[in-house]
Amino acid sequence: MGLNQQRSESYRDMSQIGPSPNKWHRNEPRRGSVVFAVLCVALLCGSSGGVRAADATTQVDEPFIFGFLPAYTPEKLVITFEPLVEYVSAKLRVPVKLETAPDFPEFVRRTHDSRRYDFLFTAPHLYYLAKERAGYRAVAQVKGGELRATIVALLDSDLTSPQQLLGKRLASSEPLAVITVLARAKLAELGLDPDKDLEIVTTPSHDASLQALLRKRTHAAVLPSPFFNQRLHPELKSKLRVIAETDTVPQMPISAASWVPDELVARLRDILLEMAGTPDGAMVLKRLGWAGFTETKPGDYAEMERFSKFAKL
Repeated sequence: MGLNQQRSESYRDMSQIGPSPNKWHRNEPRRGSVVFAVLCVALLCGSSGGVRAADATTQVDEPFIFGFLPAYTPEKLVITFEPLVEYVSAKLRVPVKLETAPDFPEFVRRTHDSRRYDFLFTAPHLYYLAKERAGYRAVAQVKGGELRATIVALLDSDLTSPQQLLGKRLASSEPLAVITVLARAKLAELGLDPDKDLEIVTTPSHDASLQALLRKRTHAAVLPSPFFNQRLHPELKSKLRVIAETDTVPQMPISAASWVPDELVARLRDILLEMAGTPDGAMVLKRLGWAGFTETKPGDYAEMERFSKFAKL
């Protein structure tokens, strides 16, 4: 089977509904033990470049699964993140397969209950839950400003504050998306019950939320601050009024499951932190629109506890 055909087969079922019939259970340390043994052999033999490709390919019985939050369509997700997965796989010298899920709730279920993902790229509040419920540990986070949500209304409307959303319609993306969770927390902070005092209309994307507002199907919309501040054309932006901004939260992390050997996690951390300084890594980051990765510290995501209760799981 050629490389392109292999990729095609790999991505065709990347959002499959459940684990494949021969999928080993993550509570059985089968693959982790194999990789740990390979790493130990490499270290004892004095290898300076990590696990030899031949060893990784022949001794790891299945690829490591790198789970990505389904924030995009499967096709767009592959186009966006495949280069990152390929880079990580090449540098780690172990096979790594990109995978997602049909929707946010299923992605969370696979993370917590199925123990499906060895590596994880998810929203900060969902990482906090993965850490607490399934033992994931942050490896590195995307470098850049903190995340926040912006609630906007039309400039020609009479909405000037979020309290005026009482009885109104607010457009936002996926209920488990971080901006929706942040908006719900903000509304609750201001004394509004986000489930009873207004209607939060779920849309398939940030663009769709904005269109719902522009077409006056909703009274306001929740947008990521980078989307509002950087992507909107000035003429369109001039038609909107910011009525609230939420608290900020840390950037999205890459994390590893508890069963992934410490040596492999440490190597992954080094690869991500050094990525911007390599020609191939810099090219991948440019395509992603990221400056690189930065270290995570204990407690970086502890504040997500107060937001996680607003995630509608």
